[in-house]
Amino acid sequence: EGGSGMRVSVLDQATCGVLAEFVRARCETGGASLLLGAVLELFCVLVCPGPSGAPASWVDGEEKEQVLRLLADNRMMTSLLGHSSRAVAGLASRLMSVIVDGSNIAFVRAMQEAALREGALLRHFHSALFAQGKSQRDISRSMCALWLDDSPDAQSLVSRILPPGCTSLFIPPPPEPPVPHALSGSASRTPPAPPSQEKEGPGVRA
Repeated sequence: EGGSGMRVSVLDQATCGVLAEFVRARCETGGASLLLGAVLELFCVLVCPGPSGAPASWVDGEEKEQVLRLLADNRMMTSLLGHSSRAVAGLASRLMSVIVDGSNIAFVRAMQEAALREGALLRHFHSALFAQGKSQRDISRSMCALWLDDSPDAQSLVSRILPPGCTSLFIPPPPEPPVPHALSGSASRTPPAPPSQEKEGPGVRA
């Protein structure tokens, strides 16, 4: 009963709004990394899947959408992903994955443009290659994959940074057009048909 009361209190729209405003304010002014991480961890408990892949037990349906709407702030999430604290950036990455799964394409495109404009793509690109911790490299790689996906501007930037041989590691080549069946390998191995016997050589009569 106590847990249920806490759940109702935390999921109250006013409470969630206050917490989201606190996160937004810390993104603008900086500082309070430990408290910021604690609030983000609470949001992760509310909306993110558990470690085993089971759905989050605290929210579902409209409650989850309510929390995601408060967090779906393009500038705020970009700032959190580029936060100097690895713990904060990691929590933001978990939240970002859930937000993107439930958002429309316009929000994702706006996130990609902000990542380019504010330098988050370059910071995470460097971290994906050279960060000391594997967890941080994994977080940065997942963010780079999100920002590079179907984004010509971001892909062009990476193409100017990396030599051509390394570009394919981050940008998959365009799919090749399907090969017609008549030109496929199985067809080309088919032996040619023998010449027709209807035509006879010159001077040969029936």
